[in-house]
Amino acid sequence: MSLPKLPSQCSTNARRFIRVEAVGAKHVRAALGGGSLTMDNYNYHPGTDTPDAPWNERSMPEREFKFDVRQTMHLADIVTTDKYDAYCDDEDGHVEIDTFDTPWQDIFEDQYYGIEKLLSILKKYAQKEQKQLKKKAENDPHRYAFDIRRLQGIIDECNLWYCEETDIEAND
Repeated sequence: MSLPKLPSQCSTNARRFIRVEAVGAKHVRAALGGGSLTMDNYNYHPGTDTPDAPWNERSMPEREFKFDVRQTMHLADIVTTDKYDAYCDDEDGHVEIDTFDTPWQDIFEDQYYGIEKLLSILKKYAQKEQKQLKKKAENDPHRYAFDIRRLQGIIDECNLWYCEETDIEAND
């Protein structure tokens, strides 16, 4: 097999590289059972040149879309309170508990953070950490750039969330 003719406008190094590649391909092909050194677009696996191949799919430009997310979370735990009414029902001393007027919202807020407060705390921690990283980044801005952007994303997302409704029920 003769080596392909090279155009004269190729540099000497480029011609050497192409000859080495051609000779190398010949030896590989001979080791794999022969075959001629033909170069065309059909030496690929079946289906790779079809328009629905992943690398041939047309990517759409990015656009902004408004969306609305509602997430339901549930907390089941125990709270302690003395804000209830107790009535003695029978001779055995059985006590009936009435929690109708118990301010469950206030009791919950006294004993738990709730999602809104937790997001507020997360935002404050992220702002504090970001401020410290920005100070460190004065000497090496590229080292901390990713973390500063990530923290800004957390801060921005904390600002987007709000609580529409909190429903608290007592399970006596």
